[in-house]
Amino acid sequence: MAYTAGFRARLVRDNMHNFVNQGLSDLGWFDSGRQHQAVVMYAEAKPWDEEIKANAVMVTTEGVRESELELGSNLSEQSWEYYVDIIAESESLGIHLATDIRDLLAGHITDAMTYVGPRVPVYDLSQGGATPDLAFMVEAVDINMDKGRLYNTPTKKHWWQVAFTVVDAYADEDYQ
Repeated sequence: MAYTAGFRARLVRDNMHNFVNQGLSDLGWFDSGRQHQAVVMYAEAKPWDEEIKANAVMVTTEGVRESELELGSNLSEQSWEYYVDIIAESESLGIHLATDIRDLLAGHITDAMTYVGPRVPVYDLSQGGATPDLAFMVEAVDINMDKGRLYNTPTKKHWWQVAFTVVDAYADEDYQ
């Protein structure tokens, strides 16, 4: 199967969301009995003019840049800008959650996980079923963590953001 164009971009986007979600699950962030409100993942950003419940995690895809890698071929590199916004219930929970996400992407948390970073597996989610095939790999680079500055709004007082770039190098599989 050819993993190109919009289909490839969609697989990268959906897998990055799943990767963050699974990593937080592996670390116990969604377990019951924790000493904080439930952490909720969203597949896209919530509108900033509406109230967002505490402990929300939103993975968003922003701009993309494409670079030619080889003269005379169609091998290119696409760099996708990603943001994980964390609206936490407290300063300490926000920094804990943001740092866990940053370290997941950097590959620092590997003891009980199958992930070895900064390479991230992209699975063919169009196949359905419990165990989709590995389609290709991408890299998470330029990982940064920052604190938002919206102190005057109660729900965004403890806003953290993890920004990173997903690098995907590929060529059209039918290129002669």
